[in-house]
Amino acid sequence: AVLALGVAVPAMAPTAKMDTNGDGKVSLQAMQAKKVAKTMRFDSTGDGRLTKAEYSATMMKRFEAKGMDAARAQAKIDKLFAKTDLNGDGFISPDEIKQATARRFAKIDSDGSGYIPATSTHRPRDPAPSASQR
Repeated sequence: AVLALGVAVPAMAPTAKMDTNGDGKVSLQAMQAKKVAKTMRFDSTGDGRLTKAEYSATMMKRFEAKGMDAARAQAKIDKLFAKTDLNGDGFISPDEIKQATARRFAKIDSDGSGYIPATSTHRPRDPAPSASQR
């Protein structure tokens, strides 16, 4: 976050990168395309699906780079993999990524318009209390 005029302003939201036409909105299709492309980069065998080992190897590096201990990181990886492996076959396919993204998108798209603001942080949060509210 950046401090501007005494107010914390969050860094660019992850969805801002998905706003390819600059209209301030992101569609489900744009979000799905970005998530599939980003996640399928982990497919080291090139077979069009991710094994848990492929997913774990990449995600462990990410979580450790953020300072997360290995046990906590592995627990989070296991949870994320299970949440995305919708049919429980031990692989994540592009279709499963799209379905998981659609579930998350629906939670963010509170007005049901089929778009979310490019400023969305992907996770609705309560604003931090101001100093006078603490």
